[in-house]
Amino acid sequence: MSDAFCAIQILISALSRIATIEARQAISELRAAYCWYTVRGMRREVVDLFTEDAVFENTRSDKGAVRIEGREALFAYLAPMRPAR
Repeated sequence: MSDAFCAIQILISALSRIATIEARQAISELRAAYCWYTVRGMRREVVDLFTEDAVFENTRSDKGAVRIEGREALFAYLAPMRPAR
């Protein structure tokens, strides 16, 4: 293999690792935001973390498993949300 080919392979590997690190950081920040907003009862901010075609499934609901589709339906579902005490 040529030196140029090896250098390109190393660069591709490094870029892939950087992309993985950035994706993990973004996921971590998303989870932190979700927890921050949820604990504070910030319903609109929680819903804004989801895409328009969001699917939210709650398997721990008092009413059994719940599946919510779409941001506005999620906003309505979270109407009882209040700040934690």
